[in-house]
Amino acid sequence: MSRWFAVQSQRRRDMDPIVYDAIVVGARCAGSPTAMLLARRGYRVLLLDRDRFPGDIMSTHLIKTGGVLRLRRWGLLERIVATGCPAVTQITLDIGGCALTAPMSPLEGVAEIHAPRRTVLDKILVDAAVAAGAELREGATVRELLRNGERVVGVRVRIGQGAIVEERAGIVIGADGLRSAVARAVEPPTYEVVPTRACWYYSYWSGVDLADFRIHLRGGRYILAFPTNDGLTCVLLGWPISMFHQVRGDIDHHARAALREAAPDLAQRIAAGCREERFVGQPMSRGSFAVPSGRGGHSSGTPGTIAIRAPAGASRMRFAMPSCSVTRSTPRTPVMRRDAELGGRIDGLDHRVLGLESRVALLESPRPRRRRRR
Repeated sequence: MSRWFAVQSQRRRDMDPIVYDAIVVGARCAGSPTAMLLARRGYRVLLLDRDRFPGDIMSTHLIKTGGVLRLRRWGLLERIVATGCPAVTQITLDIGGCALTAPMSPLEGVAEIHAPRRTVLDKILVDAAVAAGAELREGATVRELLRNGERVVGVRVRIGQGAIVEERAGIVIGADGLRSAVARAVEPPTYEVVPTRACWYYSYWSGVDLADFRIHLRGGRYILAFPTNDGLTCVLLGWPISMFHQVRGDIDHHARAALREAAPDLAQRIAAGCREERFVGQPMSRGSFAVPSGRGGHSSGTPGTIAIRAPAGASRMRFAMPSCSVTRSTPRTPVMRRDAELGGRIDGLDHRVLGLESRVALLESPRPRRRRRR
């Protein structure tokens, strides 16, 4: 444990018992694990989220092997499995009519992916944070950051429809999603920005015979399909951004057409089932990396990030789970360091992944890697 951080934490407790060691803004797949890991180390953590749990959110929810490995290390994977979320051990990639099927590549003994619904996953993560000792406040909207000069010292927050209150902490961690209020406040410079290139819609079907993770890329259409909770199959479809208004005007028609053209075998399986929920979607947000600093801010977690916004939604969960942003420079605790070591191995390919997924978002076939001459 960082001696400096431990001493400062004890001083804050001695001086004012209502001052937290850390305030985490956002309690979903980035914020709750961060709060949990800090609370497990004995720090006093306040966890804030504008939503209430369990609650859904417009987001895909495929957790790749890196995220599954984290869940296992945190002791939460068994809880995910206990909800009936199936383990997916095989992937089928179909590009231009050439389909390849292979088992998942293992990562430290983990060779499976899971896709729990966000109502399931986020509730498990929130409960784990609370069980670890974090204080949770739901329905909490952060209005602004409190500063002492350039240093962030807390937040001003409204709980439900009640009064606005101030809470103070040694660090404020922003894990509040794509439109992060914390990130906006610290204004981190971004780089390798990828503009919006695609729009996406997804829904859920029952009665679909599917046990693997499917990726279909053909004819300017991008389709993902994978099993999830309650015997449902999630199907996500992508089109070039130029087609957004056209697709939005009749999503059901365009979805059926895309399935017929890009994934005829999958289309037959889906036709045998029943769609259980309405389509939801939007243009994908732009992709970018952010430097670990801003006005009064620094970051902790995955190096070089406050928020990583991958243009292909299926990877956003993997990027989010090891990442957090800290709005004050401070030594990292051992639990953060260990998680960053794991994240370094998994996310060392982030720039290459962003480049690949930006082409996928453009609905282009991935380019083959050139072998180096010896």
